[in-house]
Amino acid sequence: MVAALNRLPTKRASRAFAVRIGLISDTHDATDQVSRALNLMQGRVDMLVHTGDITKVETVSLFEGWKTAFVWGNMDRDRAALLQSIKRTPGPFHFGASFLIELDHLDIGFCHGDKADLMEELSMYCDIVCHGHIHQFRDEQSKDGTRIICPGAVGGGGNSPRSCAILDTDDGTLQLITL
Repeated sequence: MVAALNRLPTKRASRAFAVRIGLISDTHDATDQVSRALNLMQGRVDMLVHTGDITKVETVSLFEGWKTAFVWGNMDRDRAALLQSIKRTPGPFHFGASFLIELDHLDIGFCHGDKADLMEELSMYCDIVCHGHIHQFRDEQSKDGTRIICPGAVGGGGNSPRSCAILDTDDGTLQLITL
């Protein structure tokens, strides 16, 4: 079940089902790298989450047929055109600046990461917060015990290699995929 941030869930202990989530961020017009990342995730994930900085309308069409959730990044300036492209493409859907996935055993929040207050709010209510923006892989615990994950940047930038990741919500494993 996917919920808006304004309908924050309570913590639950049972484990009814799990999903494998492909995490993609900061694609920044690198359509060749997006295609490569999607090929590497084919058959290995139940859904994808793009944590912002899609930037290019043409990038959205690469996600056709994939169950994909998008959130806005700070470089997603033509949001009207991006949203139209998302609505026209079979598979993807959009949640604005953030959203939550509520599983029976885990609450996962997603945002871009450029707004510290939103990251803080999500970490108050979620077991895991996945974000983009920093262009480098990250998997660490916050002071309050929330797991903070950034899959890196498919579009590159900085000194880190281009990357994405797969989160298995059953056993908590996170697989880094270097492109």
